[in-house]
Amino acid sequence: MADGTGGQPRTVLEILRAAADYLGGRGVDTPRLDAELLAAEVLGLSRLDLYVQFDRPMELAERDRLRELIRRRGAREPVALILGNKEFRSREFQVQPGVLIPRPDTELLAERAIAVVADRGSDAPLVVDLGTGTGILAITVALETDARVLAVDAAPAAVACARANLAALGPADRVGVVRGDWWGALPERFSGQVQVVVSNPPYVADADYTALAPEIRDYEPRLALTPDGDPLAYYRRTAAGLPRWLAPGGHILVEVGAGQAADVETILADAGVTDIVRHRDLADIERVVEGVFSP
Repeated sequence: MADGTGGQPRTVLEILRAAADYLGGRGVDTPRLDAELLAAEVLGLSRLDLYVQFDRPMELAERDRLRELIRRRGAREPVALILGNKEFRSREFQVQPGVLIPRPDTELLAERAIAVVADRGSDAPLVVDLGTGTGILAITVALETDARVLAVDAAPAAVACARANLAALGPADRVGVVRGDWWGALPERFSGQVQVVVSNPPYVADADYTALAPEIRDYEPRLALTPDGDPLAYYRRTAAGLPRWLAPGGHILVEVGAGQAADVETILADAGVTDIVRHRDLADIERVVEGVFSP
């Protein structure tokens, strides 16, 4: 069969090998890993359990279901969308079409936000997550600190997804998810009361967008990836709202694209942010910029 799962071979291991060969031929970067993840889903097993059942014959119904999943992955649909979930800091977050899939790079932003909240030492500081997407930052910060968090997104699909993740993971009593246009979603009572702002905004330049992998370009929402025209647009919008919303001495932390850290630092400094620090990710890319609002 063209997708490597039908006819012979029949054991789990044989089918995995054939499926991986098929996916590799379709340009998938991690064909064996993806085949294992999809097979584990079909069989209701963890990847570890899958390894100890390599000699198990696959039933026809199982092979048919796996064939469809492998076909979708061969069309370059992301594994996370096929499975409906993505791990982030050891938690499973729901994902769905129309919402940006969480990236491992963003774990650095979550880690820094958690550290900043912990260092502030105040009870239940108010954190705002601008452009929350699936809600990974808002929910993770709330679960790992005592912060109160308001998560904002303009996309209905993102708001629905974040609310679903909040219902599944909690803590619903300390996280609110609202639909709105960046700072415009905040209630007036939050003026000057926000203590930490965290954001992973769209930052891919137009020129780079067309070069993205099909998994990203063809299946993830363009508006969550690139602000048409100016890749720094959302950093400027974030900086413009600091005087109204962020309390003096409050912290701001943003994820940035490769090569953008210096420009973002300048934007923040011009808005009154001091003590600016850049943090590198595991690929040695300056990925997070953070600082203190000192008007």
